[in-house]
Amino acid sequence: MELSPRSPPEMLESDCPSPLELKSAPSKKMWIKLRSLLRYMVKQLENGEVNIEELKKNLEYTASLLEAVYIDETRQILDTEDELRELRSDAVPSEVRDWLASTFTQQTRAKGRRAEEK
Repeated sequence: MELSPRSPPEMLESDCPSPLELKSAPSKKMWIKLRSLLRYMVKQLENGEVNIEELKKNLEYTASLLEAVYIDETRQILDTEDELRELRSDAVPSEVRDWLASTFTQQTRAKGRRAEEK
């Protein structure tokens, strides 16, 4: 792996927007840069070359990126749940409903019997 002549913080600052300004999940390019930034910070710590202000800024950026990913994934989960709620039960064929009912009813009964046997 060849390192860029620019340090990871310079690469990150020049090419990446603030994570909280993103409209969608961070790109693969941003994840690669973030990974490089984290490894750069670890190397600085190992070599005793820590610039506290730079470290603080980079850690804050990393935390905000992780927060942005969490927010985006939570939003996607909620959107999916909303879509599922919008499905009407009559949109599911009766054969499927019957199969689901019998399958999950049998599993529930079998679990109850196993608990009684113990």
